[in-house]
Amino acid sequence: PRRERVVRVVRDYKPDVLGVQEARDLQIVDLREAFPEYEFYGLGRDDGKKGGEYAGIFYRKDRFELLKEGSFWLSMTPEKPGTTFYTAPNAVPRMASWLILRDKPSGREIIVLNTHWDHISDEARRKSATLIRSRLEELSDQLPTIVMGDLNVPEDAPAMKALIGAIEPSSSEKGQGEGALLIDSYRKLNPKSSPDEATYNNWQGTTAGSRIDFILHSDQFTPTAAEIVRTTHEGRLPSDHYPVTATLQLESKP
Repeated sequence: PRRERVVRVVRDYKPDVLGVQEARDLQIVDLREAFPEYEFYGLGRDDGKKGGEYAGIFYRKDRFELLKEGSFWLSMTPEKPGTTFYTAPNAVPRMASWLILRDKPSGREIIVLNTHWDHISDEARRKSATLIRSRLEELSDQLPTIVMGDLNVPEDAPAMKALIGAIEPSSSEKGQGEGALLIDSYRKLNPKSSPDEATYNNWQGTTAGSRIDFILHSDQFTPTAAEIVRTTHEGRLPSDHYPVTATLQLESKP
């Protein structure tokens, strides 16, 4: 079953932190059962409880101590569950969940955020980018930052550039989300783009196309490895997206 394929991929890579998107509550239950060494935080996007998909975060209990946790919706009313910037009849809620963790070996605090953006509206994605940058600035106090997500855009899209801080906010967004530049871990280690970097495979195993799934980080981290994981088991994929991984080294405190 698909559940076993997903579990095998996670076991192969043994991440310290794992971000999941489009995960239903029953799938979260399965993963928690398979990986008791991890703690989990996330909320269902429909009701802020267990309804709808999660953009949640698993983290190793032996590595990290949880200091703070929270979620917000990608909308004009971020504290209201089930809301979205995109209000067409077929719109679905979008959200982000975050943790502030203390890394036990080093004593350093980090912030980790996981998100899943709208698949239709460019405007909604741009507003989501601005909101996330604004929230990170409020939350992180210049802490080392990791942002994971299915962003539903390629790396050269305006919303992506807004998220990493590569373009100036518009006049209506001035004063919002003007924090640190975020770095694309995969592109940092693979400077030359390839025509076969697709992370969405539509269950077809395609590799042609651009990445829409990312692990971004602030400059306190140095990426030492990054991969698009194209593992199959008995010819079957674990997901309609290829997982992406990054190994990040936290720089010594100045």
